[in-house]
Amino acid sequence: MIAVDRERILRDRLAARGLDHVLVDVARDHHVLPGELLGRAKSALVTRARHMFWLELRAKGLSYPEIGILCDVDHTTVMSGVRRLGPGLAKRPPSLHQEPRVEWRNGECVLRIQDTTAILLTRAELVELHRRIVEALWVKEPRDE
Repeated sequence: MIAVDRERILRDRLAARGLDHVLVDVARDHHVLPGELLGRAKSALVTRARHMFWLELRAKGLSYPEIGILCDVDHTTVMSGVRRLGPGLAKRPPSLHQEPRVEWRNGECVLRIQDTTAILLTRAELVELHRRIVEALWVKEPRDE
């Protein structure tokens, strides 16, 4: 219950500054839930997305202490997170050399590849994706005419 209240308070702080759209955009781009960016999760996927969120807030002109207050973290944590992204690191595509992992979360399918990518799919979208893959792999023999 406390985590839900904390998330609501932080979302309200962002909305008051007109920055709630940044939260939603970064979460969508990194395939995580907006609440995860404001939470304390330490998975590589969420941490990287959170650091990108902080970088976007910096690009909007916020100082490290302002971001720290908005996100309820120490400003040195924000500085370290943004620094960890490094030049060009945020643009690096995920490696596809590892077997993907499928998880179900709140009725959505989450496909993770090396904890750097997640694709949220509803059951209906998963069924449609499966149908398209089967169609693409189904090789029809050419007809003799």
